[in-house]
Amino acid sequence: MKKLFFALVAFVTFFELNATINPTANAQATGDASAVIVTPLEINKVADLKFGNIAAGPVAGAVIMSTDDVRTSDGGVTLIAAGNESNAASFDITGAP
Repeated sequence: MKKLFFALVAFVTFFELNATINPTANAQATGDASAVIVTPLEINKVADLKFGNIAAGPVAGAVIMSTDDVRTSDGGVTLIAAGNESNAASFDITGAP
């Protein structure tokens, strides 16, 4: 009976000391969180870019198409008005960046 008593005392003492030396961590903290839900961008083509009728000259040049469908030339490019179909490209864009 003495052996059982001493074994029980040793057992309780061991776990008592173990709990004192290595206490179980039970910490808590609070904080705030936030999120912004955005809609993905969606891009749909409405019209293709068309430079219209042009003639190349002996030197390099360029055709510039404005967003309001007005074209101009620079350098050795001649704009031809006959049968001209020119316009800037346009797109519908929806969503939040």
